[in-house]
Amino acid sequence: HDCIGIHCWDIRERELPDVGLLRVRDGESGQEHWIDTTDPTLRHGLRDRFDKNKNRAASAFSRAGADFLSLRTDESYTQGLWRLFEKRAHMHG
Repeated sequence: HDCIGIHCWDIRERELPDVGLLRVRDGESGQEHWIDTTDPTLRHGLRDRFDKNKNRAASAFSRAGADFLSLRTDESYTQGLWRLFEKRAHMHG
């Protein structure tokens, strides 16, 4: 069997735009909060958390001997898949 982890994400998950005050809702608890997107510390913290989570997922797949592919929704997925399959061909060929 073959397993490939594919992580699809939107750039706004990593790069929160500076749009002032923003009301957000926690998807699990339903609680609403106001956040100040002008705060660079907040935006940097969200970027760091996103990167750490993505790296943790990539490490988990690697430890399991599976490939991991991270694709942004605003980029062509075909190029990312093509690079992955080329890499795999060189490793096994």
